Amino acid sequence: MQLHYLLSICLLAFASLVFAETIPQNHILFGEQGAGLVKRASTTASTSTSTKVADAACTNGPLTRSCWGGGFSIATDFDQKHPTTGKTVSYNLELTNTTCNPDGAGSKICLLFNGQYPAPTIRASWGDNLSITVKNSMQDNGTSIHWHGIRQLGSNAADGVSGITECPLAPGDTRTYTFLCTQFGTSWYHSHYSAQYGDGAVGAIIIEGPASSNYDIDLGSYMVSEWYYPTSYQINYAASVNLQTGSPPPNADNILVN
Repeated sequence: MQLHYLLSICLLAFASLVFAETIPQNHILFGEQGAGLVKRASTTASTSTSTKVADAACTNGPLTRSCWGGGFSIATDFDQKHPTTGKTVSYNLELTNTTCNPDGAGSKICLLFNGQYPAPTIRASWGDNLSITVKNSMQDNGTSIHWHGIRQLGSNAADGVSGITECPLAPGDTRTYTFLCTQFGTSWYHSHYSAQYGDGAVGAIIIEGPASSNYDIDLGSYMVSEWYYPTSYQINYAASVNLQTGSPPPNADNILVN
């Protein structure tokens, strides 16, 4: 029994050594240091057209989506540098109390930007300035608008988190959020006041930039969201009660794809 056990250990160790030898020398596992027994290989610029390296002569197109132009590409670390176009893209949003019926099951109280759900898609390019004017046309509630996922580097006052970066926008008031698009990608914006976004105060925000895969035409965004027939405040209350017993929040009544 002991001999069999020792043989098993030896075979396992041998198999582990053989497996380790097949790992490429430049293989890095998750984390800054990578695998403990594998040395990170130094990288050098390549002239291969298949590598994602910034090239001033490479512009964005159906077959070159990894390029952007001006020396920027998918390889650019946008936390370190970004283009500056000098262009300002402006939008106007008005938040109102209204009703909506997005799944045909019956109207309910909704809070909508510009009377639509989802709210208008905000679209700009990497390096643009965004200027978004928000008017609170609700009668009884304040609001603030958060641009989810946007790094507000040097523009913290535009983050839109009521009670932290700003006071809520009072009924009838207007404010303009301005910030530089230092990153690119697709995210969403929403009311950051209490549970308002659950009643429809949400929309997509797209900062156009290079992509990791080629494509012909951008078909736009499709928002996937849970939809509740009670108001967001009723659901928030029910979720808080359930939390006291370790139960999950109520299930959504429907799933919307818009």
